[in-house]
Amino acid sequence: MLRTMGLLAGLLLASCQEYGVQDRPGAGASGADIEVDPLSLTLGPATERVVGTFSVKNVGSAALDVSALELVAGEMAFTVVDDGTGGVFEVAPGEAHEVQVAFEPSSPLVYGQIEVRSDDPDEPVVTVDLQGLGEVPALQISPDSHVFPTLCDDTVVLTLANVGVADLEITGLTYDTPKPDLTLLSDLALPLTLAPDASAQVAVHYQPVSGEPVLGVLSVESNDPRGILTADQSSEASAGDVTESFVVEANPQIDVLFAIDKSGSMTDDARRLGQTFGDFIAQVGSVTTDWQIGVVTKDSGCFNNGIITASTPNYADVFLDAVDGLQIFADADLTEALLAMTDVSLTETGPSGCNVGFRRPGALLHVVTVSDEPEQSGQPYDYWLNRWQGQLADPNQLVVSAIVPTGGCSGDGTGYIEAANATGGLVLDLCSRNWSSFATQLGSASAQGLLTFLLSSLPDPSTIVVEVDGVAYDVGWHYDPVRNAVVIDAELPDGAQVEITYTSIGC
Repeated sequence: MLRTMGLLAGLLLASCQEYGVQDRPGAGASGADIEVDPLSLTLGPATERVVGTFSVKNVGSAALDVSALELVAGEMAFTVVDDGTGGVFEVAPGEAHEVQVAFEPSSPLVYGQIEVRSDDPDEPVVTVDLQGLGEVPALQISPDSHVFPTLCDDTVVLTLANVGVADLEITGLTYDTPKPDLTLLSDLALPLTLAPDASAQVAVHYQPVSGEPVLGVLSVESNDPRGILTADQSSEASAGDVTESFVVEANPQIDVLFAIDKSGSMTDDARRLGQTFGDFIAQVGSVTTDWQIGVVTKDSGCFNNGIITASTPNYADVFLDAVDGLQIFADADLTEALLAMTDVSLTETGPSGCNVGFRRPGALLHVVTVSDEPEQSGQPYDYWLNRWQGQLADPNQLVVSAIVPTGGCSGDGTGYIEAANATGGLVLDLCSRNWSSFATQLGSASAQGLLTFLLSSLPDPSTIVVEVDGVAYDVGWHYDPVRNAVVIDAELPDGAQVEITYTSIGC
């Protein structure tokens, strides 16, 4: 970026100088005095080698000795044409020496620089900025490198894109690997022509056969002037040993949906939950401010008071208003069927729904159900879990918690309790009415979910080793077998590198 800014600054400066001649201190004084024209040179657009010229003139009264023409940027695309001087020459007063620069198009846009070194006492070094415009195709393979983290079957999709300004013709795909673990999957008919901005896809499948680290290289032949381009895929896992690396995100995203039974017996409980909202947010806020909260009590699935965020004015009062009061509606068939109500609410997060924007790709989804009756949606709890998990990039991004009777008072939380246990969520006893503690525990669970690192295969828990920024973490974490994840129990700085090593016992 700094180099580009410097070049652009040079171009602007040159445009402000009459005839491209640099204004220098000491111009016209006795002795050698260099003048380079132009100070910026654009070559192309071109599909093949082109040559441009700039002059080195001596406007002084003594001979000018040029000691070097040095290409300091753009060496792969530009060359100084050898005129027999080797870049070392003398220019008599009033005379000029022409310098030729060749450009070999290899990409749509290339920057370069030439330094002209001489014995001018005021300007021993003058820089000529170069810009090459290639009217050529340019192949981009992404990702250009991929590591399969575990000893589990996996596939990576590779995109072959033409990011140039002319048609790209792919004539060959070759896959090289010494072991049978990696296989190229492609149904492309070659030769294949891709217009600018067009793309095609192939895939590489990993199936651990050898049980050893493997490396594969995809080579793509095309009319890209850079020649054959490659992308590599590898697996570092061997003999069941797996190392996975993660980075602690700054402000990770979490979407929390409160589904609340608003039958008459729940009115006071809902109000108490709203009054302790500050305790909940205090825990979540220790990890992120990028939270979204929705409260649903109606069959329509639409959130009461919309989506609440950290930027919502008086968000604690807005939440209290959303859960407070007796809200019996003519269509309140789902008030004691909270999993079905939640499903409707999540359906409404689409482009035309009343909750549009609530679900964000990659965000943790925490569903909190509050009821004093069994779940009455007419489908088993896992039916709903499967529906929601199918909408997530990783099914383990779903957590369900339940505030329900667990004994000691009327009613029970059948259905909600099973959903919470199946996703590693909390089950809190509604009978205790300990709302401040509930809010703190729910907030802590939400924050902890943001420091949950999902593993790609099943570990032998006794072999798990956790390192943070290269330092062994002997305490401060635990393994969650339900979500197959390592959970960090302590605060970590943004950007911290978490490395988890374990022995895999299955996928």
